[in-house]
Amino acid sequence: MAGAHDERSLSLRDLQPSTLDVYKPVRNSVFFLSLFYCLLYAGTKEAEACGQQTHTWISLKALELLPESPLRRLLSDPAQHEMLVNGSMFPDGGYAIDHPYGEAAHWAPFHRAYLRWIQEQFDAPYDDPVAATHVAFLMGLTSHGLADEYYDATFFAASRVHDARSDDLDHHDNFDTQTDVLFAAASGHRLEPSATLPMEPILYIFDHVLDLEVEADQIQRGQELLQTAAWLVATGSQNPSEIATAHIAYPWAGEHIDDEGVSGSPPVIAEAVAAQWQALWAVLQGEQSFNDLPVSFSWPREGAALSHRQGGVPESRVAVILSAAIDRAAQLSEFGSVVRDGDAVVPHSSAFFYRDRSHVVVADPETEWPAAERLQFVLPEGLETYDGDVLDEPVSIPF
Repeated sequence: MAGAHDERSLSLRDLQPSTLDVYKPVRNSVFFLSLFYCLLYAGTKEAEACGQQTHTWISLKALELLPESPLRRLLSDPAQHEMLVNGSMFPDGGYAIDHPYGEAAHWAPFHRAYLRWIQEQFDAPYDDPVAATHVAFLMGLTSHGLADEYYDATFFAASRVHDARSDDLDHHDNFDTQTDVLFAAASGHRLEPSATLPMEPILYIFDHVLDLEVEADQIQRGQELLQTAAWLVATGSQNPSEIATAHIAYPWAGEHIDDEGVSGSPPVIAEAVAAQWQALWAVLQGEQSFNDLPVSFSWPREGAALSHRQGGVPESRVAVILSAAIDRAAQLSEFGSVVRDGDAVVPHSSAFFYRDRSHVVVADPETEWPAAERLQFVLPEGLETYDGDVLDEPVSIPF
């Protein structure tokens, strides 16, 4: 896989079909893949965010990045891989059947309800085989939600600039599918998932916590459609014509889809997910509160510098990921963030990229970031999370 030290762009001549024989090329797979995804997400989901192969790769890579720990040992158990993978896909199943359970499953109310259900049903450290299955599914859910937030706030936003077509305002409508093909081709990751789900807590949370009406057979159908989506991308990623089509449509994204030096690329998201998992595990065990570790990940990485400082350039965007979802996103503008260059305040804009109950804050310079050795982005005290924790002092993130 090309990374931060590999400046070679994705070469179509170098891309060869996988030696795996699980997937057989399908005639006119470009047409069928595009048609299927149009039907899968029609009217329910904008075409940003990660595709299914990318989501599952991120979770499995995040597992590799975990330090030696009880969490790593739990998720490394082959018996838990199925639920980790299926949890990493599950939230998109609702889009597949045009049902609001999909949107609900992306966000903190569902994730935190699942965490509380685990705590109520089992005893810490949750290494019982049944409890571990639910922990793995929860980690997959968390991976999916955070991956979509971070990808959209940075990588997708950058592609909208670098891969824009002035004569086609809808050019990025198929971005998730096409970049899923590009990433599967570049990484060689082509997973054939099952459709098994822990239906009992899923139905309980939707019914008793979120007051959302959905039946088990609807949820199962959504997961089975995601299976089909994963298979089609795996097939398409072995088709040179489909790879070429995706790369021509999004050349910048194709070049940087596996670049460890680009904020929001899948390898960088995997780092963020691994950090988020460790914070979530500590909360699950009752060992940590929000104020113990309010920020789980930030870009640029600690000790690194942004590649660009000029305002309006996607690469000048700072990203900060909270370890717990905010309650109201408007709090940030109400309290106000600060960027400091020593004693000077740097004009900038900042916001939670998505919405209430999300994690990712982005900050952009009004004109440019000063060429200082180190700036400080300061989150204000008083920010309240969805769980009701309040940040008790400002948090400075150097960049």
